[in-house]
Amino acid sequence: MIKIVTSCLQALSKDTMVQKYDHEHVLHLKQEIQAGRLEGFGLLVKDFQSYVYQIAFKIIRTQEEAEEVTQDVFLKVYQKLPFFKGESKFSTWIYAIAHNLALNRLAQLNRRVENERSWVMEQNGEELTVDWKDLEWKDRRKFIDQAIECLGQDDQLVVTLFYMHEQQLPEIAIIMDSNVNAVKVKLHRARKKLESALRGILQNELRTL
Repeated sequence: MIKIVTSCLQALSKDTMVQKYDHEHVLHLKQEIQAGRLEGFGLLVKDFQSYVYQIAFKIIRTQEEAEEVTQDVFLKVYQKLPFFKGESKFSTWIYAIAHNLALNRLAQLNRRVENERSWVMEQNGEELTVDWKDLEWKDRRKFIDQAIECLGQDDQLVVTLFYMHEQQLPEIAIIMDSNVNAVKVKLHRARKKLESALRGILQNELRTL
């Protein structure tokens, strides 16, 4: 089963490959922006926006907030681009920004929820509850996505970065502010969890046929 999961994820990653931004391309992009020509930055947004959104959504899990984080990420990229030194891959740099901003937004949202819950309990002693509804999955891609959703936040992120975004372990370590060995262990455990989740989803699907 784990081989099937791995092959499926690798196949899916082909649909989400982004342009490789080498040193020369990034340097040219800086010069274009400094000259007031923003066409190149517009292409950058087009190339990376789906990936940035996926990272934000995996962490925050709400479309509206993930879209806002995506906008914030590219604003930050525009502001920080002149200071990019090329010490890591350009895509890794962008993903790290996305990861950090998404975590910051998640923390803000959690504080907001706690404040709202405290207010409600002060009013009538009742806690807020949220009913999460399962989505209907109709093809292999959606089954994979559903299995990923069963994972914890860090497991989702490491699987998505490694398979969907084709980031290597050292790059993921930078994004997750960790070390390579820890990321390697986390990826191994996440794949095992993903295998178990996918097996359960498929078994449930078979029982409903």
